Amino acid sequence: MNSIGIKHIKVPAWKTFALHMGTWAKVAGIIVLILLTYLPVSAALAQTNETVAFVNVNVIPMDSERVLQAQTVLVQGDRILEIGGANEISVPPGAHVIDGDGRYLIPGLTDTHFHILDNMDSLTLAIANGITTIRDPNADYVRTGQEILAARDQIASGELVGPTITAAYSLIGASDRVQTLFDNVDKVVGPWFAGDWGAATNIPADPATGGALVYKAFEEGYDIIKVNWYLDRETFDSIVTAADELGMPVIAHVPADVGIEHTIRSGVEIQHNGNLLAFYAKDYVRQPGPNYLDAFDLSEADQRLPELVALMKENGVSFTPTMSVDVTAFELFDNLPDWSQAAILQRPGYRYAPPSYMSQWSDAAGGEFGVVARGRGVSSVEEIVPPPAAREEILALHLRQLKALVDAGVPVMTGSDSSAIGVMWGFSIHDELELFVKAGLTPYQALEASTRIPAEVMGDPQEWGTIEAGKHADMVLLNANPLESISNTREIEGVMVRGQWLPQETLQGMLDNLAAKYEVPKKIQLIIAIVMTVGALIYNVFVIRGIRNGKRRLGWEFSWGKILRIVLLVLVPVVWWVFWHTDTVFSHILRARPENAVTVRILIPWPATFIWISLAVTFWFLAWITVTFVPKVKMKL
Repeated sequence: MNSIGIKHIKVPAWKTFALHMGTWAKVAGIIVLILLTYLPVSAALAQTNETVAFVNVNVIPMDSERVLQAQTVLVQGDRILEIGGANEISVPPGAHVIDGDGRYLIPGLTDTHFHILDNMDSLTLAIANGITTIRDPNADYVRTGQEILAARDQIASGELVGPTITAAYSLIGASDRVQTLFDNVDKVVGPWFAGDWGAATNIPADPATGGALVYKAFEEGYDIIKVNWYLDRETFDSIVTAADELGMPVIAHVPADVGIEHTIRSGVEIQHNGNLLAFYAKDYVRQPGPNYLDAFDLSEADQRLPELVALMKENGVSFTPTMSVDVTAFELFDNLPDWSQAAILQRPGYRYAPPSYMSQWSDAAGGEFGVVARGRGVSSVEEIVPPPAAREEILALHLRQLKALVDAGVPVMTGSDSSAIGVMWGFSIHDELELFVKAGLTPYQALEASTRIPAEVMGDPQEWGTIEAGKHADMVLLNANPLESISNTREIEGVMVRGQWLPQETLQGMLDNLAAKYEVPKKIQLIIAIVMTVGALIYNVFVIRGIRNGKRRLGWEFSWGKILRIVLLVLVPVVWWVFWHTDTVFSHILRARPENAVTVRILIPWPATFIWISLAVTFWFLAWITVTFVPKVKMKL
């Protein structure tokens, strides 16, 4: 009997496309669903002009160390209207009355080193912890500057409830590698095109570009300038001069070429304890870039401390020590080589952190310090962290330094460096206040550093910083007296931000919404991952069954197209696993994480979910490779 081959009907391309549209729509929908679950959501509460009256409340105005007992505080709109005893002030009819019941009213707290980054939900965390003013020291760090500036303006106009934002634009110079790149590009294109690569990349590679970038930041709406690493002295000076011409304050890291003494004499505000260590360290040669994990000989520190204090006092320099980041880092170092289960990361407040950040904070090898370690040419953070005794010595010096600066009248402020590894937005301000007291300050001095002093340094003491008639109605109602124990700043009964009253139930509800928001994408991703994995396994089972029942055969016909397909199919799972292991291929190759690099850890921060998705990816690509080697048998009749 003659065998007759089955006739294959050629389907028009447009019909094939239409048949697959449904499948592709589902795939696209899944991808979009996975990614969009990370978009930050900020709830806006309408500002009202109703009168609010706090009655029977003890006021700590922070204009001096005193408590005004049994006061009535009237608020109209976003301003404090009147303050006085119950027999002096009448509560207007229809006012919203808040019974203080002997509680304590303080000005809203300030975090002068609060990185928002891409976490707009951090504004909620700030308010929930009594922070009504924040200063973002690098608002465009992950290219979210315009979003942060928009939020700043909406908060100022009353469209959005959140902390008052001061936004800094950070200017970081060209590292040796970047400068070499610029030089090489000039050599290649120089004969045909002369480019200002610094200006094109917003890198102040020379004094003229530095000054121009300050003017550009001013025109874009930034409030202040931050000088950062890799600047030479001339460029640093040009930036400070341009900022002064525009009335923009300058806050500073200390670039190696500029030096700590020159930075102090320029009058800019200094950030971080680590930047002052260079002043004390014996025979210390500062290297370009971050000095987080440098080794310091501090044997002469106590002798040089009075000199540093006098120099800062003489030049009117203010200081944000960011004590919290040092203590957090040191506690994590105590748990090396794997600090993912460190006690500090198990605190209740961390449930409100975006999972992508928790994933990075928990990973000693792939996080911020891991990048620093690779930049030093070592394989692990453990190889370069200061030993325990040195860490204790550094922390003790930081505490003595803080006390000496405050005693001398140097303006010192609370800033947490939130978003730095393990430093939680909002909650860390209370750690900072407690560390100020641990240094020997009184609770009142610690509160000054978070209320009145920041208002004076940031140039607006007539508007905020103390509880006085006419000032912004930014206040925190506490269940206990913070002058007796600074830890009582955690006992929040409610927060008023620009006249909007948020009781504890509302604040907790906002926090619960954040936790729920982060839990939803986790469940969605886990379900999708399991379905994908099961689907891949079923597909592989059908391929194997096809081999056993003769519908598929081993063997293939050579073609370069198939070779390329195999290479690509093998490469994709390999790259996938490499991304998870090293956090980002960029950090592994360049020894520095690009500011806006998107990594697998950011998109899929939960280990269990990642494992399931990784299995699915591996099984699917295994199936597709197998199909290449095990084609269907052409059936004949």
